Amino acid sequence: MIEKMPHIKNPLTVVAIFAALAEVSGTVVLPILERDVQFVYLWFLMLFPVLLISLFFATLNWNHTVLYAPSDFQNEDNFMFAKASASAILRKGDLEVQEQSVQLDDLETETPEAAIEDAGVPAELDAKQQDSTAQTPLAKELPKHIERPSSDVMRLRSRVATDLALGRLEREHGTFFLRDMAVPQRPDLVFDGISAKPGPLTVVEVKYNHSGRSPSMFIANTFSRVQQLYDTLSPTEKSSFKFVMVYVTGDQITEMARTKLIEVTQVISLQHRFETEIHVQKWSDLLP
Repeated sequence: MIEKMPHIKNPLTVVAIFAALAEVSGTVVLPILERDVQFVYLWFLMLFPVLLISLFFATLNWNHTVLYAPSDFQNEDNFMFAKASASAILRKGDLEVQEQSVQLDDLETETPEAAIEDAGVPAELDAKQQDSTAQTPLAKELPKHIERPSSDVMRLRSRVATDLALGRLEREHGTFFLRDMAVPQRPDLVFDGISAKPGPLTVVEVKYNHSGRSPSMFIANTFSRVQQLYDTLSPTEKSSFKFVMVYVTGDQITEMARTKLIEVTQVISLQHRFETEIHVQKWSDLLP
């Protein structure tokens, strides 16, 4: 009989057994207690399940990763990750929208000469054209090339771009990526995609970049977050670790801006020991 009993494999089973034993034993003990004690004990039997359920849902909301064991995962290598909480995903999305806003602010206040250079406009403009360009702010000079979306649009496009970019990577790499995964010990360390198949660990970050330009500090911050994860890996895991950075840009991006974005990312990646793969894709190219 004992050999047929299932093994306790995760914390959820422990919680369930504990709750069942507490209630059953409480019910058995209640009749043999003195009447004065029964009143107090009865309140305990009623309030204890409420407290237990409250603590359970609090754990489920703020630290749900502790409720699972490695055997609960299809691939036990993914035990070091868990689905990020809604609040952590929302905070990450807000930060990305702030990054995009700063990028567009910098673009609008940029000098016309620098904007012309980054846009790939030939340098041999005549003096009259250069003078007329210098007299007009960038936001007014290039209205048909630069369109500033609202924060809600940027947030929505960022989420859609992430799903589309991960879907494309899945087709190219032949693997499935788990979305919005976090490190249990660091619930604020959220990544857009983690490879689900056994073997080398691949981490993916997708950045929706409407302007095709990104200050190096934002790119460095992303690599810093990946470095924090990399430092927790074993030597064997580090040897096969790969980080994939995907930029999804607006359709107005020039080839020069695309090349510059890749070059800046490559320079920053050289400061880290893990392998880095860089992709720059236009928004329209990801649409079905």
